[in-house]
Amino acid sequence: MEYNDDLSRFDFVSIGEKGVIKKRIEFRPSNTEYVYQLGFGDVLPNDEVSDIAVSDNGDRDKVLATVVRALTMFTNKYPDYWVHFEGSTDSRTRLYRMVITLRYKQLSSIFDIYGAQEGNVIPFKEGAHFTAFLFRKK
Repeated sequence: MEYNDDLSRFDFVSIGEKGVIKKRIEFRPSNTEYVYQLGFGDVLPNDEVSDIAVSDNGDRDKVLATVVRALTMFTNKYPDYWVHFEGSTDSRTRLYRMVITLRYKQLSSIFDIYGAQEGNVIPFKEGAHFTAFLFRKK
């Protein structure tokens, strides 16, 4: 994994059934103070990032672990920032919710975890339907 000095951009590769696929994670300021957006996806030939590409490279857990590693590094450097993310599709948001649920004990020892639900932000709870997530370093 390669990253820039301010930890706003991380590049890495997915290596799996379909070969080597370049990926990127970006942290961008939002319109809300102290809230950054996490963007993630495949790097296209023109160096843009597609958050709708479906790689199916057989290494999903490894890729998501890399995203968590980048999130940890970013929030270690900027502990006062919240990081907001959501899936580009409903199925991706469900996937993120499932991963958070599966790894909740580990993740909640590092982060305060919240979910967006019907316009409100509430503490994450298993089985609840969320449209987005917010993490902050504990």
